[in-house]
Amino acid sequence: MKKITLLFTLFIVAFLSAQNSVTIDGSKTWKGYVNAFNTSDDSYAFGFEYGVADLKTTIEASTITLQPNFAIWTAENTNASWFDNATTPNKYIETSSYVEDNTLAGTDLNFSGNIDAHTIDSGYTVVAFIKALDPNSGYATVVNESMTLTSGVTSFSISATAAQLVSGYIIQYGFSVKGALGNPDNESTLGSVVLSDGNSTGATSSNDVSIDGSKTWKGYVNAFNTSDDSYAFGFEYGVADLKTTIEASIITLQPNFAIWTAENTNASWFDNTTTPNKYIEASSFVENNALAGADLNFSGKIDAHTIDSGYTVVAFIKALDPNSGYATVVNENMTLTSGVTSFSVSATAEQLVSGYIIQYGFSVKGALGNPDNESSLGSVVLSDGSSTSGGGSASNYCEKVVTHFGIEAETASAIKLTIENSGTKTMKVTIESNDSDAVDEIVIPAVTGAPTVSAKDESVSGKISVTLTWENTPTDDIDINVLWSKVSFEGNWQLKEDPVTVKFDSSCETASLNDSTLSDISLYPNPVSNILTINTHNVIKNVVLYNILGKQVMYLQINKNNKSIDVSNLSKGVYLIKYQVENTVGTAKFIKQ
Repeated sequence: MKKITLLFTLFIVAFLSAQNSVTIDGSKTWKGYVNAFNTSDDSYAFGFEYGVADLKTTIEASTITLQPNFAIWTAENTNASWFDNATTPNKYIETSSYVEDNTLAGTDLNFSGNIDAHTIDSGYTVVAFIKALDPNSGYATVVNESMTLTSGVTSFSISATAAQLVSGYIIQYGFSVKGALGNPDNESTLGSVVLSDGNSTGATSSNDVSIDGSKTWKGYVNAFNTSDDSYAFGFEYGVADLKTTIEASIITLQPNFAIWTAENTNASWFDNTTTPNKYIEASSFVENNALAGADLNFSGKIDAHTIDSGYTVVAFIKALDPNSGYATVVNENMTLTSGVTSFSVSATAEQLVSGYIIQYGFSVKGALGNPDNESSLGSVVLSDGSSTSGGGSASNYCEKVVTHFGIEAETASAIKLTIENSGTKTMKVTIESNDSDAVDEIVIPAVTGAPTVSAKDESVSGKISVTLTWENTPTDDIDINVLWSKVSFEGNWQLKEDPVTVKFDSSCETASLNDSTLSDISLYPNPVSNILTINTHNVIKNVVLYNILGKQVMYLQINKNNKSIDVSNLSKGVYLIKYQVENTVGTAKFIKQ
């Protein structure tokens, strides 16, 4: 009988000593906590739960990025519990991001993964841990197995035994970042630590990237002296200020005009208001340190190259070493020239060492752009290569029958839009109505890059033709607003107005002229006095508002399925709202009263 008891006991011990292995898993529920300490004597001050995102912790499927916390500085710099004054904190913190799983109690536990990048400032200590808290002793931490994560180390592994993780304890595993409150002004220089689940194949893995508007793009300017080409200085600069336009899968690069406008009375930039003493290299790029330690390819299409020959445009992959003054230690690049239709730049895992700052993007090098010459200095348009269209070829113009939707839907009639090629920079557009509605005018919105009307033909009632001329071969869609005869609506005379979008697209799959059923859009209230709400079942990328004369009066990026728009400052009248859902454009009308 004693022998049976002993065997049963050994079985129980073996069962209780089962091994659990955990790693970084974005599907788990991650929690956040802050412990605050007094800077004067390192004594503990207080602690509180805090949202993981507020801790500046980013969790994805199998990776986690840890940064210093900047939210507390922003929120508390007038609070005497945190700051002696707005720039002198009296606390430093330990922020923890962790998974809490009490089912792990009573088992051996291992927590492991890879350290993909370690660029965090040396003033911060990053730790991976397994902890056990005893709820019967005021939630005291009774187990704290940990490993400090340092630069140069490529993996972590922490273990705790079943004897430590007693049943009834609260079990936590995760990471902490200990150090000063992060000043938001220094966010770009304080770095981060990127960790993963370790399931990748490491240095032999490969990453492919392209142009993606959903990424965070940064801007930087390097200035050089025109006298001897020597380097002068560098600084961060807004991407939009660089004259870089980023869309979902397209990027447009131009010379920079903002510096000329802002600095032409500054002796550091100009000998006089028309003679710059600097030229620049303006870079627009994505910074992603998780790409370190793997082969990397950056590629896409060159859809248009009309930039002035005085400018050099380059696609690049760079690696910067934060331990050597952020020196550029890798610079793989390709110069983008007219006539070339694609680009591809590669770097190896051996080059992109873990701990380096990894950047990919584009630079435009040349003279400061004089705003007076903006229309003639051109641009370079690049895309991710997923589209079969593009390139601005005149042969891609198309003929479409579109739906005319005026103020009253029940009086809708058909019109025909005909595009006739006249060369790479000109085309003839004919709008023809098949009923009594006469076409009054075709209006081209006054936007950068829009064509000019060089000829009109109004010889036939209900039909109008215009010849459009571009300064450069067109690469973008252009809205052509059609003004119809006056019609009666609720006792008032109003103009019926419709936009026609001419697509440079070989597929010719343009949306109907006013497909208000697109995405089941609803506009309310309509008529509206102050706040107009637009709502659909799908995500609206952006909306553009036009007045009755075809002038753009508002542009909004939305990227969600509803938006309240303040139209209180608009004049009374009829407006058209054009909205984009995925790659399709729809339009609808509303009345401002």
